[in-house]
Amino acid sequence: MKLKKKQTLKEFAFEDVVTIRFVHYLSFFLFFVPALFLYTEFLYPFFKMYGIYFLFLFSFGGLIQVLRYLKKTVIIKFDTKNKLVYINTGKREIECPMEDIKGFYSHDYLNRNKSIISIQFQLQNGKKIEITDFKFTNEFEEEKHKKLSEFLRVALQQLGFQPLRKSKRRWLQWMGAVWYSRPKS
Repeated sequence: MKLKKKQTLKEFAFEDVVTIRFVHYLSFFLFFVPALFLYTEFLYPFFKMYGIYFLFLFSFGGLIQVLRYLKKTVIIKFDTKNKLVYINTGKREIECPMEDIKGFYSHDYLNRNKSIISIQFQLQNGKKIEITDFKFTNEFEEEKHKKLSEFLRVALQQLGFQPLRKSKRRWLQWMGAVWYSRPKS
């Protein structure tokens, strides 16, 4: 009779996510607003509304193409034996001791039916690792929700975290607003 080895590595793969901060999605306005101003000042008499339509299509189409280029699969592994968390963001793998994770923001996948990926890890050294869904739909996906609920359950168990507070600023941006961390003694 063989004894089964206790599984020490729990792995979660999140597909079609981007690892840039949500605020950077809005950075295309740095291009769009000046372009709209320049268009209305100099080119509107020649092209009228057709130019504005083209500018909208060009701006949003460009943003979507850039995000498609940036999307990737992120793999998060919890190594219970060595007390490490591995976050593979495609090009690089971040190895982080569990004690170095200060906390993370996420949706409450255990109590709410959400399937939008929005997780932000905050490390003790001040670095942030953002994992955001590429798709901005309110469409509920049962299989994705199960994976996110399992991830949250395992992350809370492995890291010793619990929900502490809600961030109103992140909630208003439709991002994961619940802060999970170790309770202060």
